[in-house]
Amino acid sequence: WAYDHSRIKPKVLQNSFHAKSGHDVEIRAFCKEHDIEYQSFFTLTSNNEAYRHRDVVELAKEKGLTPEGLFFAFCMAIG
Repeated sequence: WAYDHSRIKPKVLQNSFHAKSGHDVEIRAFCKEHDIEYQSFFTLTSNNEAYRHRDVVELAKEKGLTPEGLFFAFCMAIG
């Protein structure tokens, strides 16, 4: 409602990115649809279980990356 009725449309949305919110799947889709840049914060702090998982650590090592770097690359890829 707010977006549809605003005269000046937002260009950037900043939101905490964590599993409790489902990693903002719906919000990120809305942003993509409306040409709004989604910027996450607490990206590493709120998701350390994900990037410390043994499969992630192993894949990062194979790719010559840190687990954190691999997780950030993943986040960039999903938008």
